[in-house]
Amino acid sequence: MKQTHEHPPARMQAGPSSPAQDRFWFFDKIAPGSTMYNVGGALELDGPLDIGHLRQAVQTCVARHEILRTCFTARGARVLQVVVPEVTVAMPLIDLAALGRDGGPDVAQAEADRLITAELDRPFDL
Repeated sequence: MKQTHEHPPARMQAGPSSPAQDRFWFFDKIAPGSTMYNVGGALELDGPLDIGHLRQAVQTCVARHEILRTCFTARGARVLQVVVPEVTVAMPLIDLAALGRDGGPDVAQAEADRLITAELDRPFDL
């Protein structure tokens, strides 16, 4: 059975931000580039992975959930949340298999850890 889901409207929607969103906005303005609220993680998958299906699944999640397409802007003294109708998620593919073959699994794991840390240290653009 095929499931159908309501699609987001094809226009931007702007509305007032919540008090918690106002706090995030305020902290971002006094400490721009901070990563203190970044939360991340990593999954290790074992077995074949269909990259196309993974990208499609992530894109479908973003399309279905407005919070994943929401950004913030200021109009005067007010902070507004803006729901963008469509967002394309960039998912670069970094193949570490050659590192594992040439330098062993520890070298590949060290590079994976470095890449994860670099991503977590990247500021989130509100």
